[in-house]
Amino acid sequence: MSAPHFKNKIKVLMVTTSFPVGPNRASGIFVKRLADSICDRVDLRILTPSSLSPCPDYAGYQVFCFRYAPYKWQILAHEPGGVLVALKVRPWLVAILPVFILSLFLSVIRSGREADIIHANWSITGVIAGLAGLCIGKPVITTLRGSDVSSIERSRISRLIVVQALRLSKRVVTVSDAITGSLAA
Repeated sequence: MSAPHFKNKIKVLMVTTSFPVGPNRASGIFVKRLADSICDRVDLRILTPSSLSPCPDYAGYQVFCFRYAPYKWQILAHEPGGVLVALKVRPWLVAILPVFILSLFLSVIRSGREADIIHANWSITGVIAGLAGLCIGKPVITTLRGSDVSSIERSRISRLIVVQALRLSKRVVTVSDAITGSLAA
């Protein structure tokens, strides 16, 4: 059975801090699977941080990699475990975190102007995309995963980030009923 043809596809900017940007990379593979599953129904563009690998080409959608540091320092996002693990392994990377956040914010504004909807993956990305969406008048949908919600009981900062992501998002999607239950409690 072939995929249905959609006229005037909705334009979606998917924002993520983790996406497989190099050969044989597993970072963010579940976000790629989501992109692969919807790209025939929407006009999809992916926005992700640059890495030491060139930005990949994928069939069905475009991937835009935003710069946030000199080439050799672009190691904050795409290692296994993402940004938080990178900061634990290399604490000096905290120095480029403000530039990373600002670059992501400005990139969402720039790329989001052409989108109908901005789809953010993870709570912190939901906050940044939500603020950018307010600036350009675009709705934001945020997908929350286990790592977003599991830390809200032990960390006030995590709780604040999740609450802000919820407030700034038009809709929130969770990847399990357990996560939805945790948020409702």
